Amino acid sequence: MASTKVDNRGPFGSKRSRNDASRNDGDWTCPKCGNVNFGFRVVCNRGKCGAPRPPVTPGWPSFSRHILYDIGVGSRVKFWQDRWCGETSLAVRYPDLFRFCRNKDASVAELMMSANGVLFWDVRFIRSVHARDLEVMSDFMATIYGSHIRGRGEDKMCWIPNKVKGFLVSDYYRILSGTASFGFPWKSIWKQKISSKVAFFVWTAALGKCLTIDNLRKRKVWILDWCNMCKRNGESVDHLFLHCPFASNL
Repeated sequence: MASTKVDNRGPFGSKRSRNDASRNDGDWTCPKCGNVNFGFRVVCNRGKCGAPRPPVTPGWPSFSRHILYDIGVGSRVKFWQDRWCGETSLAVRYPDLFRFCRNKDASVAELMMSANGVLFWDVRFIRSVHARDLEVMSDFMATIYGSHIRGRGEDKMCWIPNKVKGFLVSDYYRILSGTASFGFPWKSIWKQKISSKVAFFVWTAALGKCLTIDNLRKRKVWILDWCNMCKRNGESVDHLFLHCPFASNL
């Protein structure tokens, strides 16, 4: 059972250290205490030496919503603030408990204990647990004791959108751009018995990459945006092949 003891206790690294952080896949070694942690942190995760971290990567808050930590020894994952058990972090799921926990920056390894081969959690708070907190505390205990922990090896990041293949740049691009994932029907174009020039033209038209006036403007080529066939609208791929009255009559 987790402990709920009451406790009322209330210079930047060298240039070489900062450069090492960018070369080691996001890991960073604290120049004072030697602690190694995942990237994107502001201060040393032990919080004792006070050594600041390099600046937080701007895209990390968005990226972190799509990862889940697989706990090994737990030394590189924040118990409260990282997402390792459930759909959200424990700090988000149990804000009241997080508010009066003793160490908000504790790692999983710091709170994970073992006695006679039995795992238990040493989670401490700055005040006693009141009767109104019992229901939340019970759910909290069920969550952390029901989580899957390997207990050995390195902590790992798991890419939630594609757990089989892992992280793909294309997956994250679609998430950021808000576009749906679909396969381009390239076989229906390139496998047909037609001229390669015709196939290439159909392919560029299907992708919307024909050199129409609107696409030329994206390349900083400024031309009067005017359809030379119908003389009514601007020239775009959709208009030229679908909506232009002159093209429809062909």
